[in-house]
Amino acid sequence: MAIDTRTCEKITQRTLEMWTEKTENDDVFLALTKGKERGHRMADFVDETTTALLKAHFVTRFQLGKGGKPRARSMGDVWLKSGRIFNPINVKSGVSGSNGQPNLVSLKKVLRALLADQIDSYYLLFVKFELGETVSPKVLLVDLLDHLEWTTYDDGPGQMMLREQRFFETMEGGHCPTSTPIVTKIDRLFEMLKDGNARLIQNRQRTIATFENAIKDYKGKKVHVVNQSGLGFVDEPDKD
Repeated sequence: MAIDTRTCEKITQRTLEMWTEKTENDDVFLALTKGKERGHRMADFVDETTTALLKAHFVTRFQLGKGGKPRARSMGDVWLKSGRIFNPINVKSGVSGSNGQPNLVSLKKVLRALLADQIDSYYLLFVKFELGETVSPKVLLVDLLDHLEWTTYDDGPGQMMLREQRFFETMEGGHCPTSTPIVTKIDRLFEMLKDGNARLIQNRQRTIATFENAIKDYKGKKVHVVNQSGLGFVDEPDKD
């Protein structure tokens, strides 16, 4: 049972209110928004703070691993109750206007959980920040399974990734997903898995062929002389 509309609205509202206040008054957070690699430095702080907010205002659970500590690789940063079940929520933070493909979750892990009837949704809680003279937060809560057309999959690391720019442009344009049966979502995930697996095999075959040809060329040379001209050596690197 997906999170009900009213609860989704409360999650979005409380998250936005908290981060609006922090962008105005929290010096620790504001310091993270300055300098290089701001998105990476903000990520852990935003994830932990947002998870703590959800824990304080909603009925939540955390998956425990060995030693009774929260499982590091749980599908959700937190599991939030709606109706009779707990739904995984993955908090994703970053800088507004990014045009990358951030990792979302293991496709196989989500697919296994769906097939075992452990979940029927997978929520992403985006907390994005516009960084200028002032810092402004944006909050968006979506069920990933309703937006699979904006994802891609790499079978190497096994991660689903978001086509970030296209996704947010579409959402800001007022896009509303159509209701889709859970079995259709499972079929789509399985097609992504098969396609990613096929591409991985092809890439590895090309890698083998490339090395095979290079080794053949190497063995065909009568004389081998070490040539380090392309290594870009300097006496000592500059220390900035």
